[in-house]
Amino acid sequence: VWVLPVPNPNVKIDVADEQFFAELEGQTAPQILPLAPPPCPSNGGSVGGSTLDAGAGGVEIYQERVVGPYQTVVLGGDSSEGLVDWLTNNGYAIPDSTLPAIQHYVDAEQVFVVLRLAPEDDVSAMQPVRVEFKGYMGTFPLKMVTVGAFGTVALTLWVIAEQRYTTPNYGSTTIDPSDVEWLGGGSNYRQLFAAAVDEQGGKGWVTEFAGPLDSLWFTTPDELDDVREDIPYPFITRLATDIRVENIAGDLELA
Repeated sequence: VWVLPVPNPNVKIDVADEQFFAELEGQTAPQILPLAPPPCPSNGGSVGGSTLDAGAGGVEIYQERVVGPYQTVVLGGDSSEGLVDWLTNNGYAIPDSTLPAIQHYVDAEQVFVVLRLAPEDDVSAMQPVRVEFKGYMGTFPLKMVTVGAFGTVALTLWVIAEQRYTTPNYGSTTIDPSDVEWLGGGSNYRQLFAAAVDEQGGKGWVTEFAGPLDSLWFTTPDELDDVREDIPYPFITRLATDIRVENIAGDLELA
């Protein structure tokens, strides 16, 4: 089950094209190429819907739909207990450990998009999901990531907007190219990445790519139609982290 807080119930849920994400990853992930071949003895040389009756418990259902391999519901309520009770009674496996995180977003007057795989599907049927809503939400709901997670969580976030974006409340940083072992094919990159995160109190986000969106190419350009309608010259920022769960103190602010 996947739970996503959103600022209003007028939400359109759809599946996205996996190829788009493969091309996005392939073109924005760090690529470290040696400046010269290493020594070698032999040669030298990435919709809103109508409100439905949810019954007792202060839960309001805004839409229920089947989207690709997923059963989806958009709902809101007065308390995390009521929401989890409704979801559990309707076959969504929501552990009690989610209650504090859900209550955080209930207090923020947000509603929730909840998805699960249809009973006849397994994880091989999973596809990326697009969730669209009108309005601005300058945060990423990082607290939901802590539910059921432990140890270190690796996250990559792409922001496509009018300019470069950073993460002021968690700390943004970059890796100095002069520190990379270029002749070794970047063998020390992961160590540099971990050190950059640690320098921001163990919760930093590393900017691994920042540039005009038009510098990239896609075989699925329709994925970006909405962006190009609203932003004449879109910019893309790739932010990444390996963050320990205990260092996730709140939602990620974007600025």
